[in-house]
Amino acid sequence: MNRLISRTLPAVILLVVIFAVALVNCKKVTRQTQFKTIEYTGCNNKTELSEDYREAINQTDTLVASIKDDLLKLTVGVNYICCSTFNATQTIDGNNITLLITETTASPDLYCRCTCYYTFDFYYTDIVYDSYVVKVIFDSLDDTKDKSSTTTINVKKS
Repeated sequence: MNRLISRTLPAVILLVVIFAVALVNCKKVTRQTQFKTIEYTGCNNKTELSEDYREAINQTDTLVASIKDDLLKLTVGVNYICCSTFNATQTIDGNNITLLITETTASPDLYCRCTCYYTFDFYYTDIVYDSYVVKVIFDSLDDTKDKSSTTTINVKKS
């Protein structure tokens, strides 16, 4: 009997150690909100730069959230100099979303003499939180026109 115990005990200890290590390293797999795409709309769409369009959309800067099924749409609207170009990026960490809009106009000589309302639509799927903290950063070539705001949006499903 002692011989049987002495033979199986190391194997049992090894299995327990392997199981314990696996259990400690095991991470809970959870669903996370996923970024899908960005659409450049408003004055970003150069075919919509008519004078009537510019005047019709002279709005304040906005952040609008809408949710349909499992798709969250965040629309950022910014008033800025016509004929500007931008690069929009995002990061997401849990329920914290940062939207960065960076002006990429090659030279101020390319600006048009008007103000335009640029919109950026950010789409997310797998909505897992009831609310998100959204930080919007607008980084222009003219540092006096930089803007930043943080808003909590509720997307709780009914």
